[in-house]
Amino acid sequence: MSLSKLIANLVWMQTLILWVPATSTFLSSLDDQPSPAELPAVMALLPGVLITAGILWLRRDPFDLIALRTWVDKRLGDGAYAGFIRNAKPLLLFGTSSIAVGLVGFIQTFDANAPLDAYWHHGSMVSGGLGCHIARAMLARRGLSMDSDSTSS
Repeated sequence: MSLSKLIANLVWMQTLILWVPATSTFLSSLDDQPSPAELPAVMALLPGVLITAGILWLRRDPFDLIALRTWVDKRLGDGAYAGFIRNAKPLLLFGTSSIAVGLVGFIQTFDANAPLDAYWHHGSMVSGGLGCHIARAMLARRGLSMDSDSTSS
C-alpha cells in the first residue's frame, strides 16, 4: 500500500469513527432551537440544491487547487497531488460522512422521542451528503473529476 493510500484510508477512518458521532451529537443539541415553521424545510433541502447547482458553474474539480497541486508535485513528485485526491475521494468522503451524520442523528432524535421539528438539522446533513454524491457523479460525467480512476495526472 502506498503512503498516499495509507493517509487517505486514515482520513476516512478518522472521519467515520471520530467525527460522525461527534457531529451528530452536536446537531442533536440544536434540536431545542426555535425557528419559523417554513424555515426548517428550506434549510433541509438547501445544502443538496446548492452543492449540486454549484457544480454546474465549475470548470474543473473543486479540489484541483493549482497552487497547492504545484507545490505538492514539486516536493513529492509529478502527479502526487492528483494521486492523493484520487485515493482520498473527498466528495465521496464528505457525502458519505454527511449522510452518516444525518442518519445517526435521526436515530438519536427518534430515541429521544423528539418532535418533528428536531429532525430538520439531520435532514440538512443528509441533503448535503446526497448533493456531494450527485456533484461527484456530475463531475465524473463531465470528465472533470480528479478522484475517478479514469483520470490521469
